[in-house]
Amino acid sequence: MVVDSGPTYAYAQQAYKAMQEKEKLPVKYVINTSSEELNILGNEFYKEQGATLIGPKSYEKRIKEQKPLTILEKLSNTIFTNTRLIPLDVYQNSDTTISIGKRKIEIKKLEKGDSKNLIVYLPSEETIFVGNYISNKRIPELKEHESLNEWIENIKSIEKLSWKHIITAHGVKTTRRALTSTKNYLTKLKKTVLESIENPSKNRDNDTFGTYQNIAFFKEFHTENIQKAYDELKIAKLKTDKVKADDETTAVLTAMSNIKTSKVLKEGTGKTIISSKNIEKPKEKIKKEKEHIKISKVEITQETSVQSIIEEASKAEIAPTTEEEVPCISYDKDYDTAQRDAIKEHKMVFIKVEADNCVPCAELDQMLKSNKKLRKIINKYTTAIKINTSYETVPLGITNRGTPTVIVLNPETNKVLVKLEGMDEVEDLEDSLRSITGEEEETISLAFAQ
Repeated sequence: MVVDSGPTYAYAQQAYKAMQEKEKLPVKYVINTSSEELNILGNEFYKEQGATLIGPKSYEKRIKEQKPLTILEKLSNTIFTNTRLIPLDVYQNSDTTISIGKRKIEIKKLEKGDSKNLIVYLPSEETIFVGNYISNKRIPELKEHESLNEWIENIKSIEKLSWKHIITAHGVKTTRRALTSTKNYLTKLKKTVLESIENPSKNRDNDTFGTYQNIAFFKEFHTENIQKAYDELKIAKLKTDKVKADDETTAVLTAMSNIKTSKVLKEGTGKTIISSKNIEKPKEKIKKEKEHIKISKVEITQETSVQSIIEEASKAEIAPTTEEEVPCISYDKDYDTAQRDAIKEHKMVFIKVEADNCVPCAELDQMLKSNKKLRKIINKYTTAIKINTSYETVPLGITNRGTPTVIVLNPETNKVLVKLEGMDEVEDLEDSLRSITGEEEETISLAFAQ
């Protein structure tokens, strides 16, 4: 099975040659996760090898439109020898499962309408191919998806599946944290746009997306993302407001229709008087319904009884805190001191680069404060220093594109072992530290003799 055939006929040909050198097996299926040109233009080569071509419904639309390939405008024509857009055998518009030997391969459609993106899930390998749903090391492009809200929900669906390895169309991260940057960006985009819609006159912090400005394609995609998100969320809000208004009108009309009137004619008048005694007052009923709703909610979310919640709460009040077991990170005063201490104690040097008035730097501080596992690793296996670039320079001539930046190095050789720039990358700090030590989550040993 091949997932996404690549941008040219020649590219697919070279990939196939590499596969054959590993093991001489035929390609039975090619699954396109989207109809983007970079993913599909190697299809013809595999069709010549006898493969069945599968892709989303949006691919069929592209075939019918017969538009010129935009990629031809950007690269030399010689690169595209024999490269053409050809029809697929299957336009997949629902979930399905195919088999190769004993392996089950699940093709999943997450979108509500016709499929524009597909994911390929291999449960036995604990691996998932997510195509354009995740972009690490790159700003996500909203036009690749029908809806911002739906994209966020689809990422949540991907998270719920059981997998260890993730392969994306954009970026090289493969751990479960690989989707964090895309999810955080989209969530922040939605929150910021909604705030602007709710209160257009309020001044927004220009640095809301400052931490993303050094990520690839920020200038190309971000402004367009804001516009597309605004259009979608504004329409959604108008619909919601209309539904609320209609509900309120319905509620008033229903209440009025439930009022039982009695016509009491006073002497000498022709007026109709509504007797308050005849108006229904279901207060007890409402109270019971509220109690029922409250209890049902507890049972669903907590899966326990009210009594057990009370018991657990009482235990929590007397339980000793665990935060004291892992102290805050202790920072040396300068690099020379940290290096000397690290060599003496057989540790690495951890450098946290920050600046004045840096909102993402505050986010990093909060992350270090709340992540006990991370503090434990840093305290036990590094000596740490802070560098404020508003007043100081990063030691050893190490460059950084912005703040916050985290650097971990070998104090004996001054070799940089980890360099994470911006909160998007810093969120992978725990994985990076575990990677250079070569240890699993619970037991960390120092192994950095590069």
